[in-house]
Amino acid sequence: MTAAAGAFALTFLLMGEPQTWWQGGLALLIAMVGGAIEGLAVGYAQWLLLKRWLLSLTALAWVGVTVAVAVVGWFLGTLPSIVLGIVADDSAAPEAATAGPPLWVMPLIGMGSGLVLGALFGWAQSLVLRRHVTNARTWTMANALGWAAAMAVMFTGAGIPSEPWPLGRLLPLAALTGVVAGLAIGGVTGAFLQRLRPTPVTE
Repeated sequence: MTAAAGAFALTFLLMGEPQTWWQGGLALLIAMVGGAIEGLAVGYAQWLLLKRWLLSLTALAWVGVTVAVAVVGWFLGTLPSIVLGIVADDSAAPEAATAGPPLWVMPLIGMGSGLVLGALFGWAQSLVLRRHVTNARTWTMANALGWAAAMAVMFTGAGIPSEPWPLGRLLPLAALTGVVAGLAIGGVTGAFLQRLRPTPVTE
């Protein structure tokens, strides 16, 4: 989560709010790289826990689908705001072009994005999980709720800097944002994880 928050911070440090299409493309690429690191860390940590009682669950299957859906999720989650921002910049007055959404709107945007993308994330993982548990659909709901909370934190952290910050201020903000978001999704999905029922082994 800190890697993804760091991607937001790095984008803001390099260019502020993207105002051209090449800047938007670079911001998307950074977000996707951050998503890949996040997916690798989250997927591997989850697999270390799941393999304790789902012995046939392989790291390749679980971590692979987690990385893939994290990259796609951050692409889809970042694309609308970048496109809308660039289009608005093209038609707005110069003094209004750099003004982003008010801070109170950011957690609402994040929560909405998290519900949709979290459901996608959980559904993709459940395709692997359903081979090992009898109630894999529960995992989709768990991730929708968990990612809604986490993305609300992420978008709020991303919206705090009102102008380019020095690296010494951005890194602590990114780290704190990532930790709080990670605790949010970990707490919610961890509660649901205890409800998963492994498929009985038949001889």
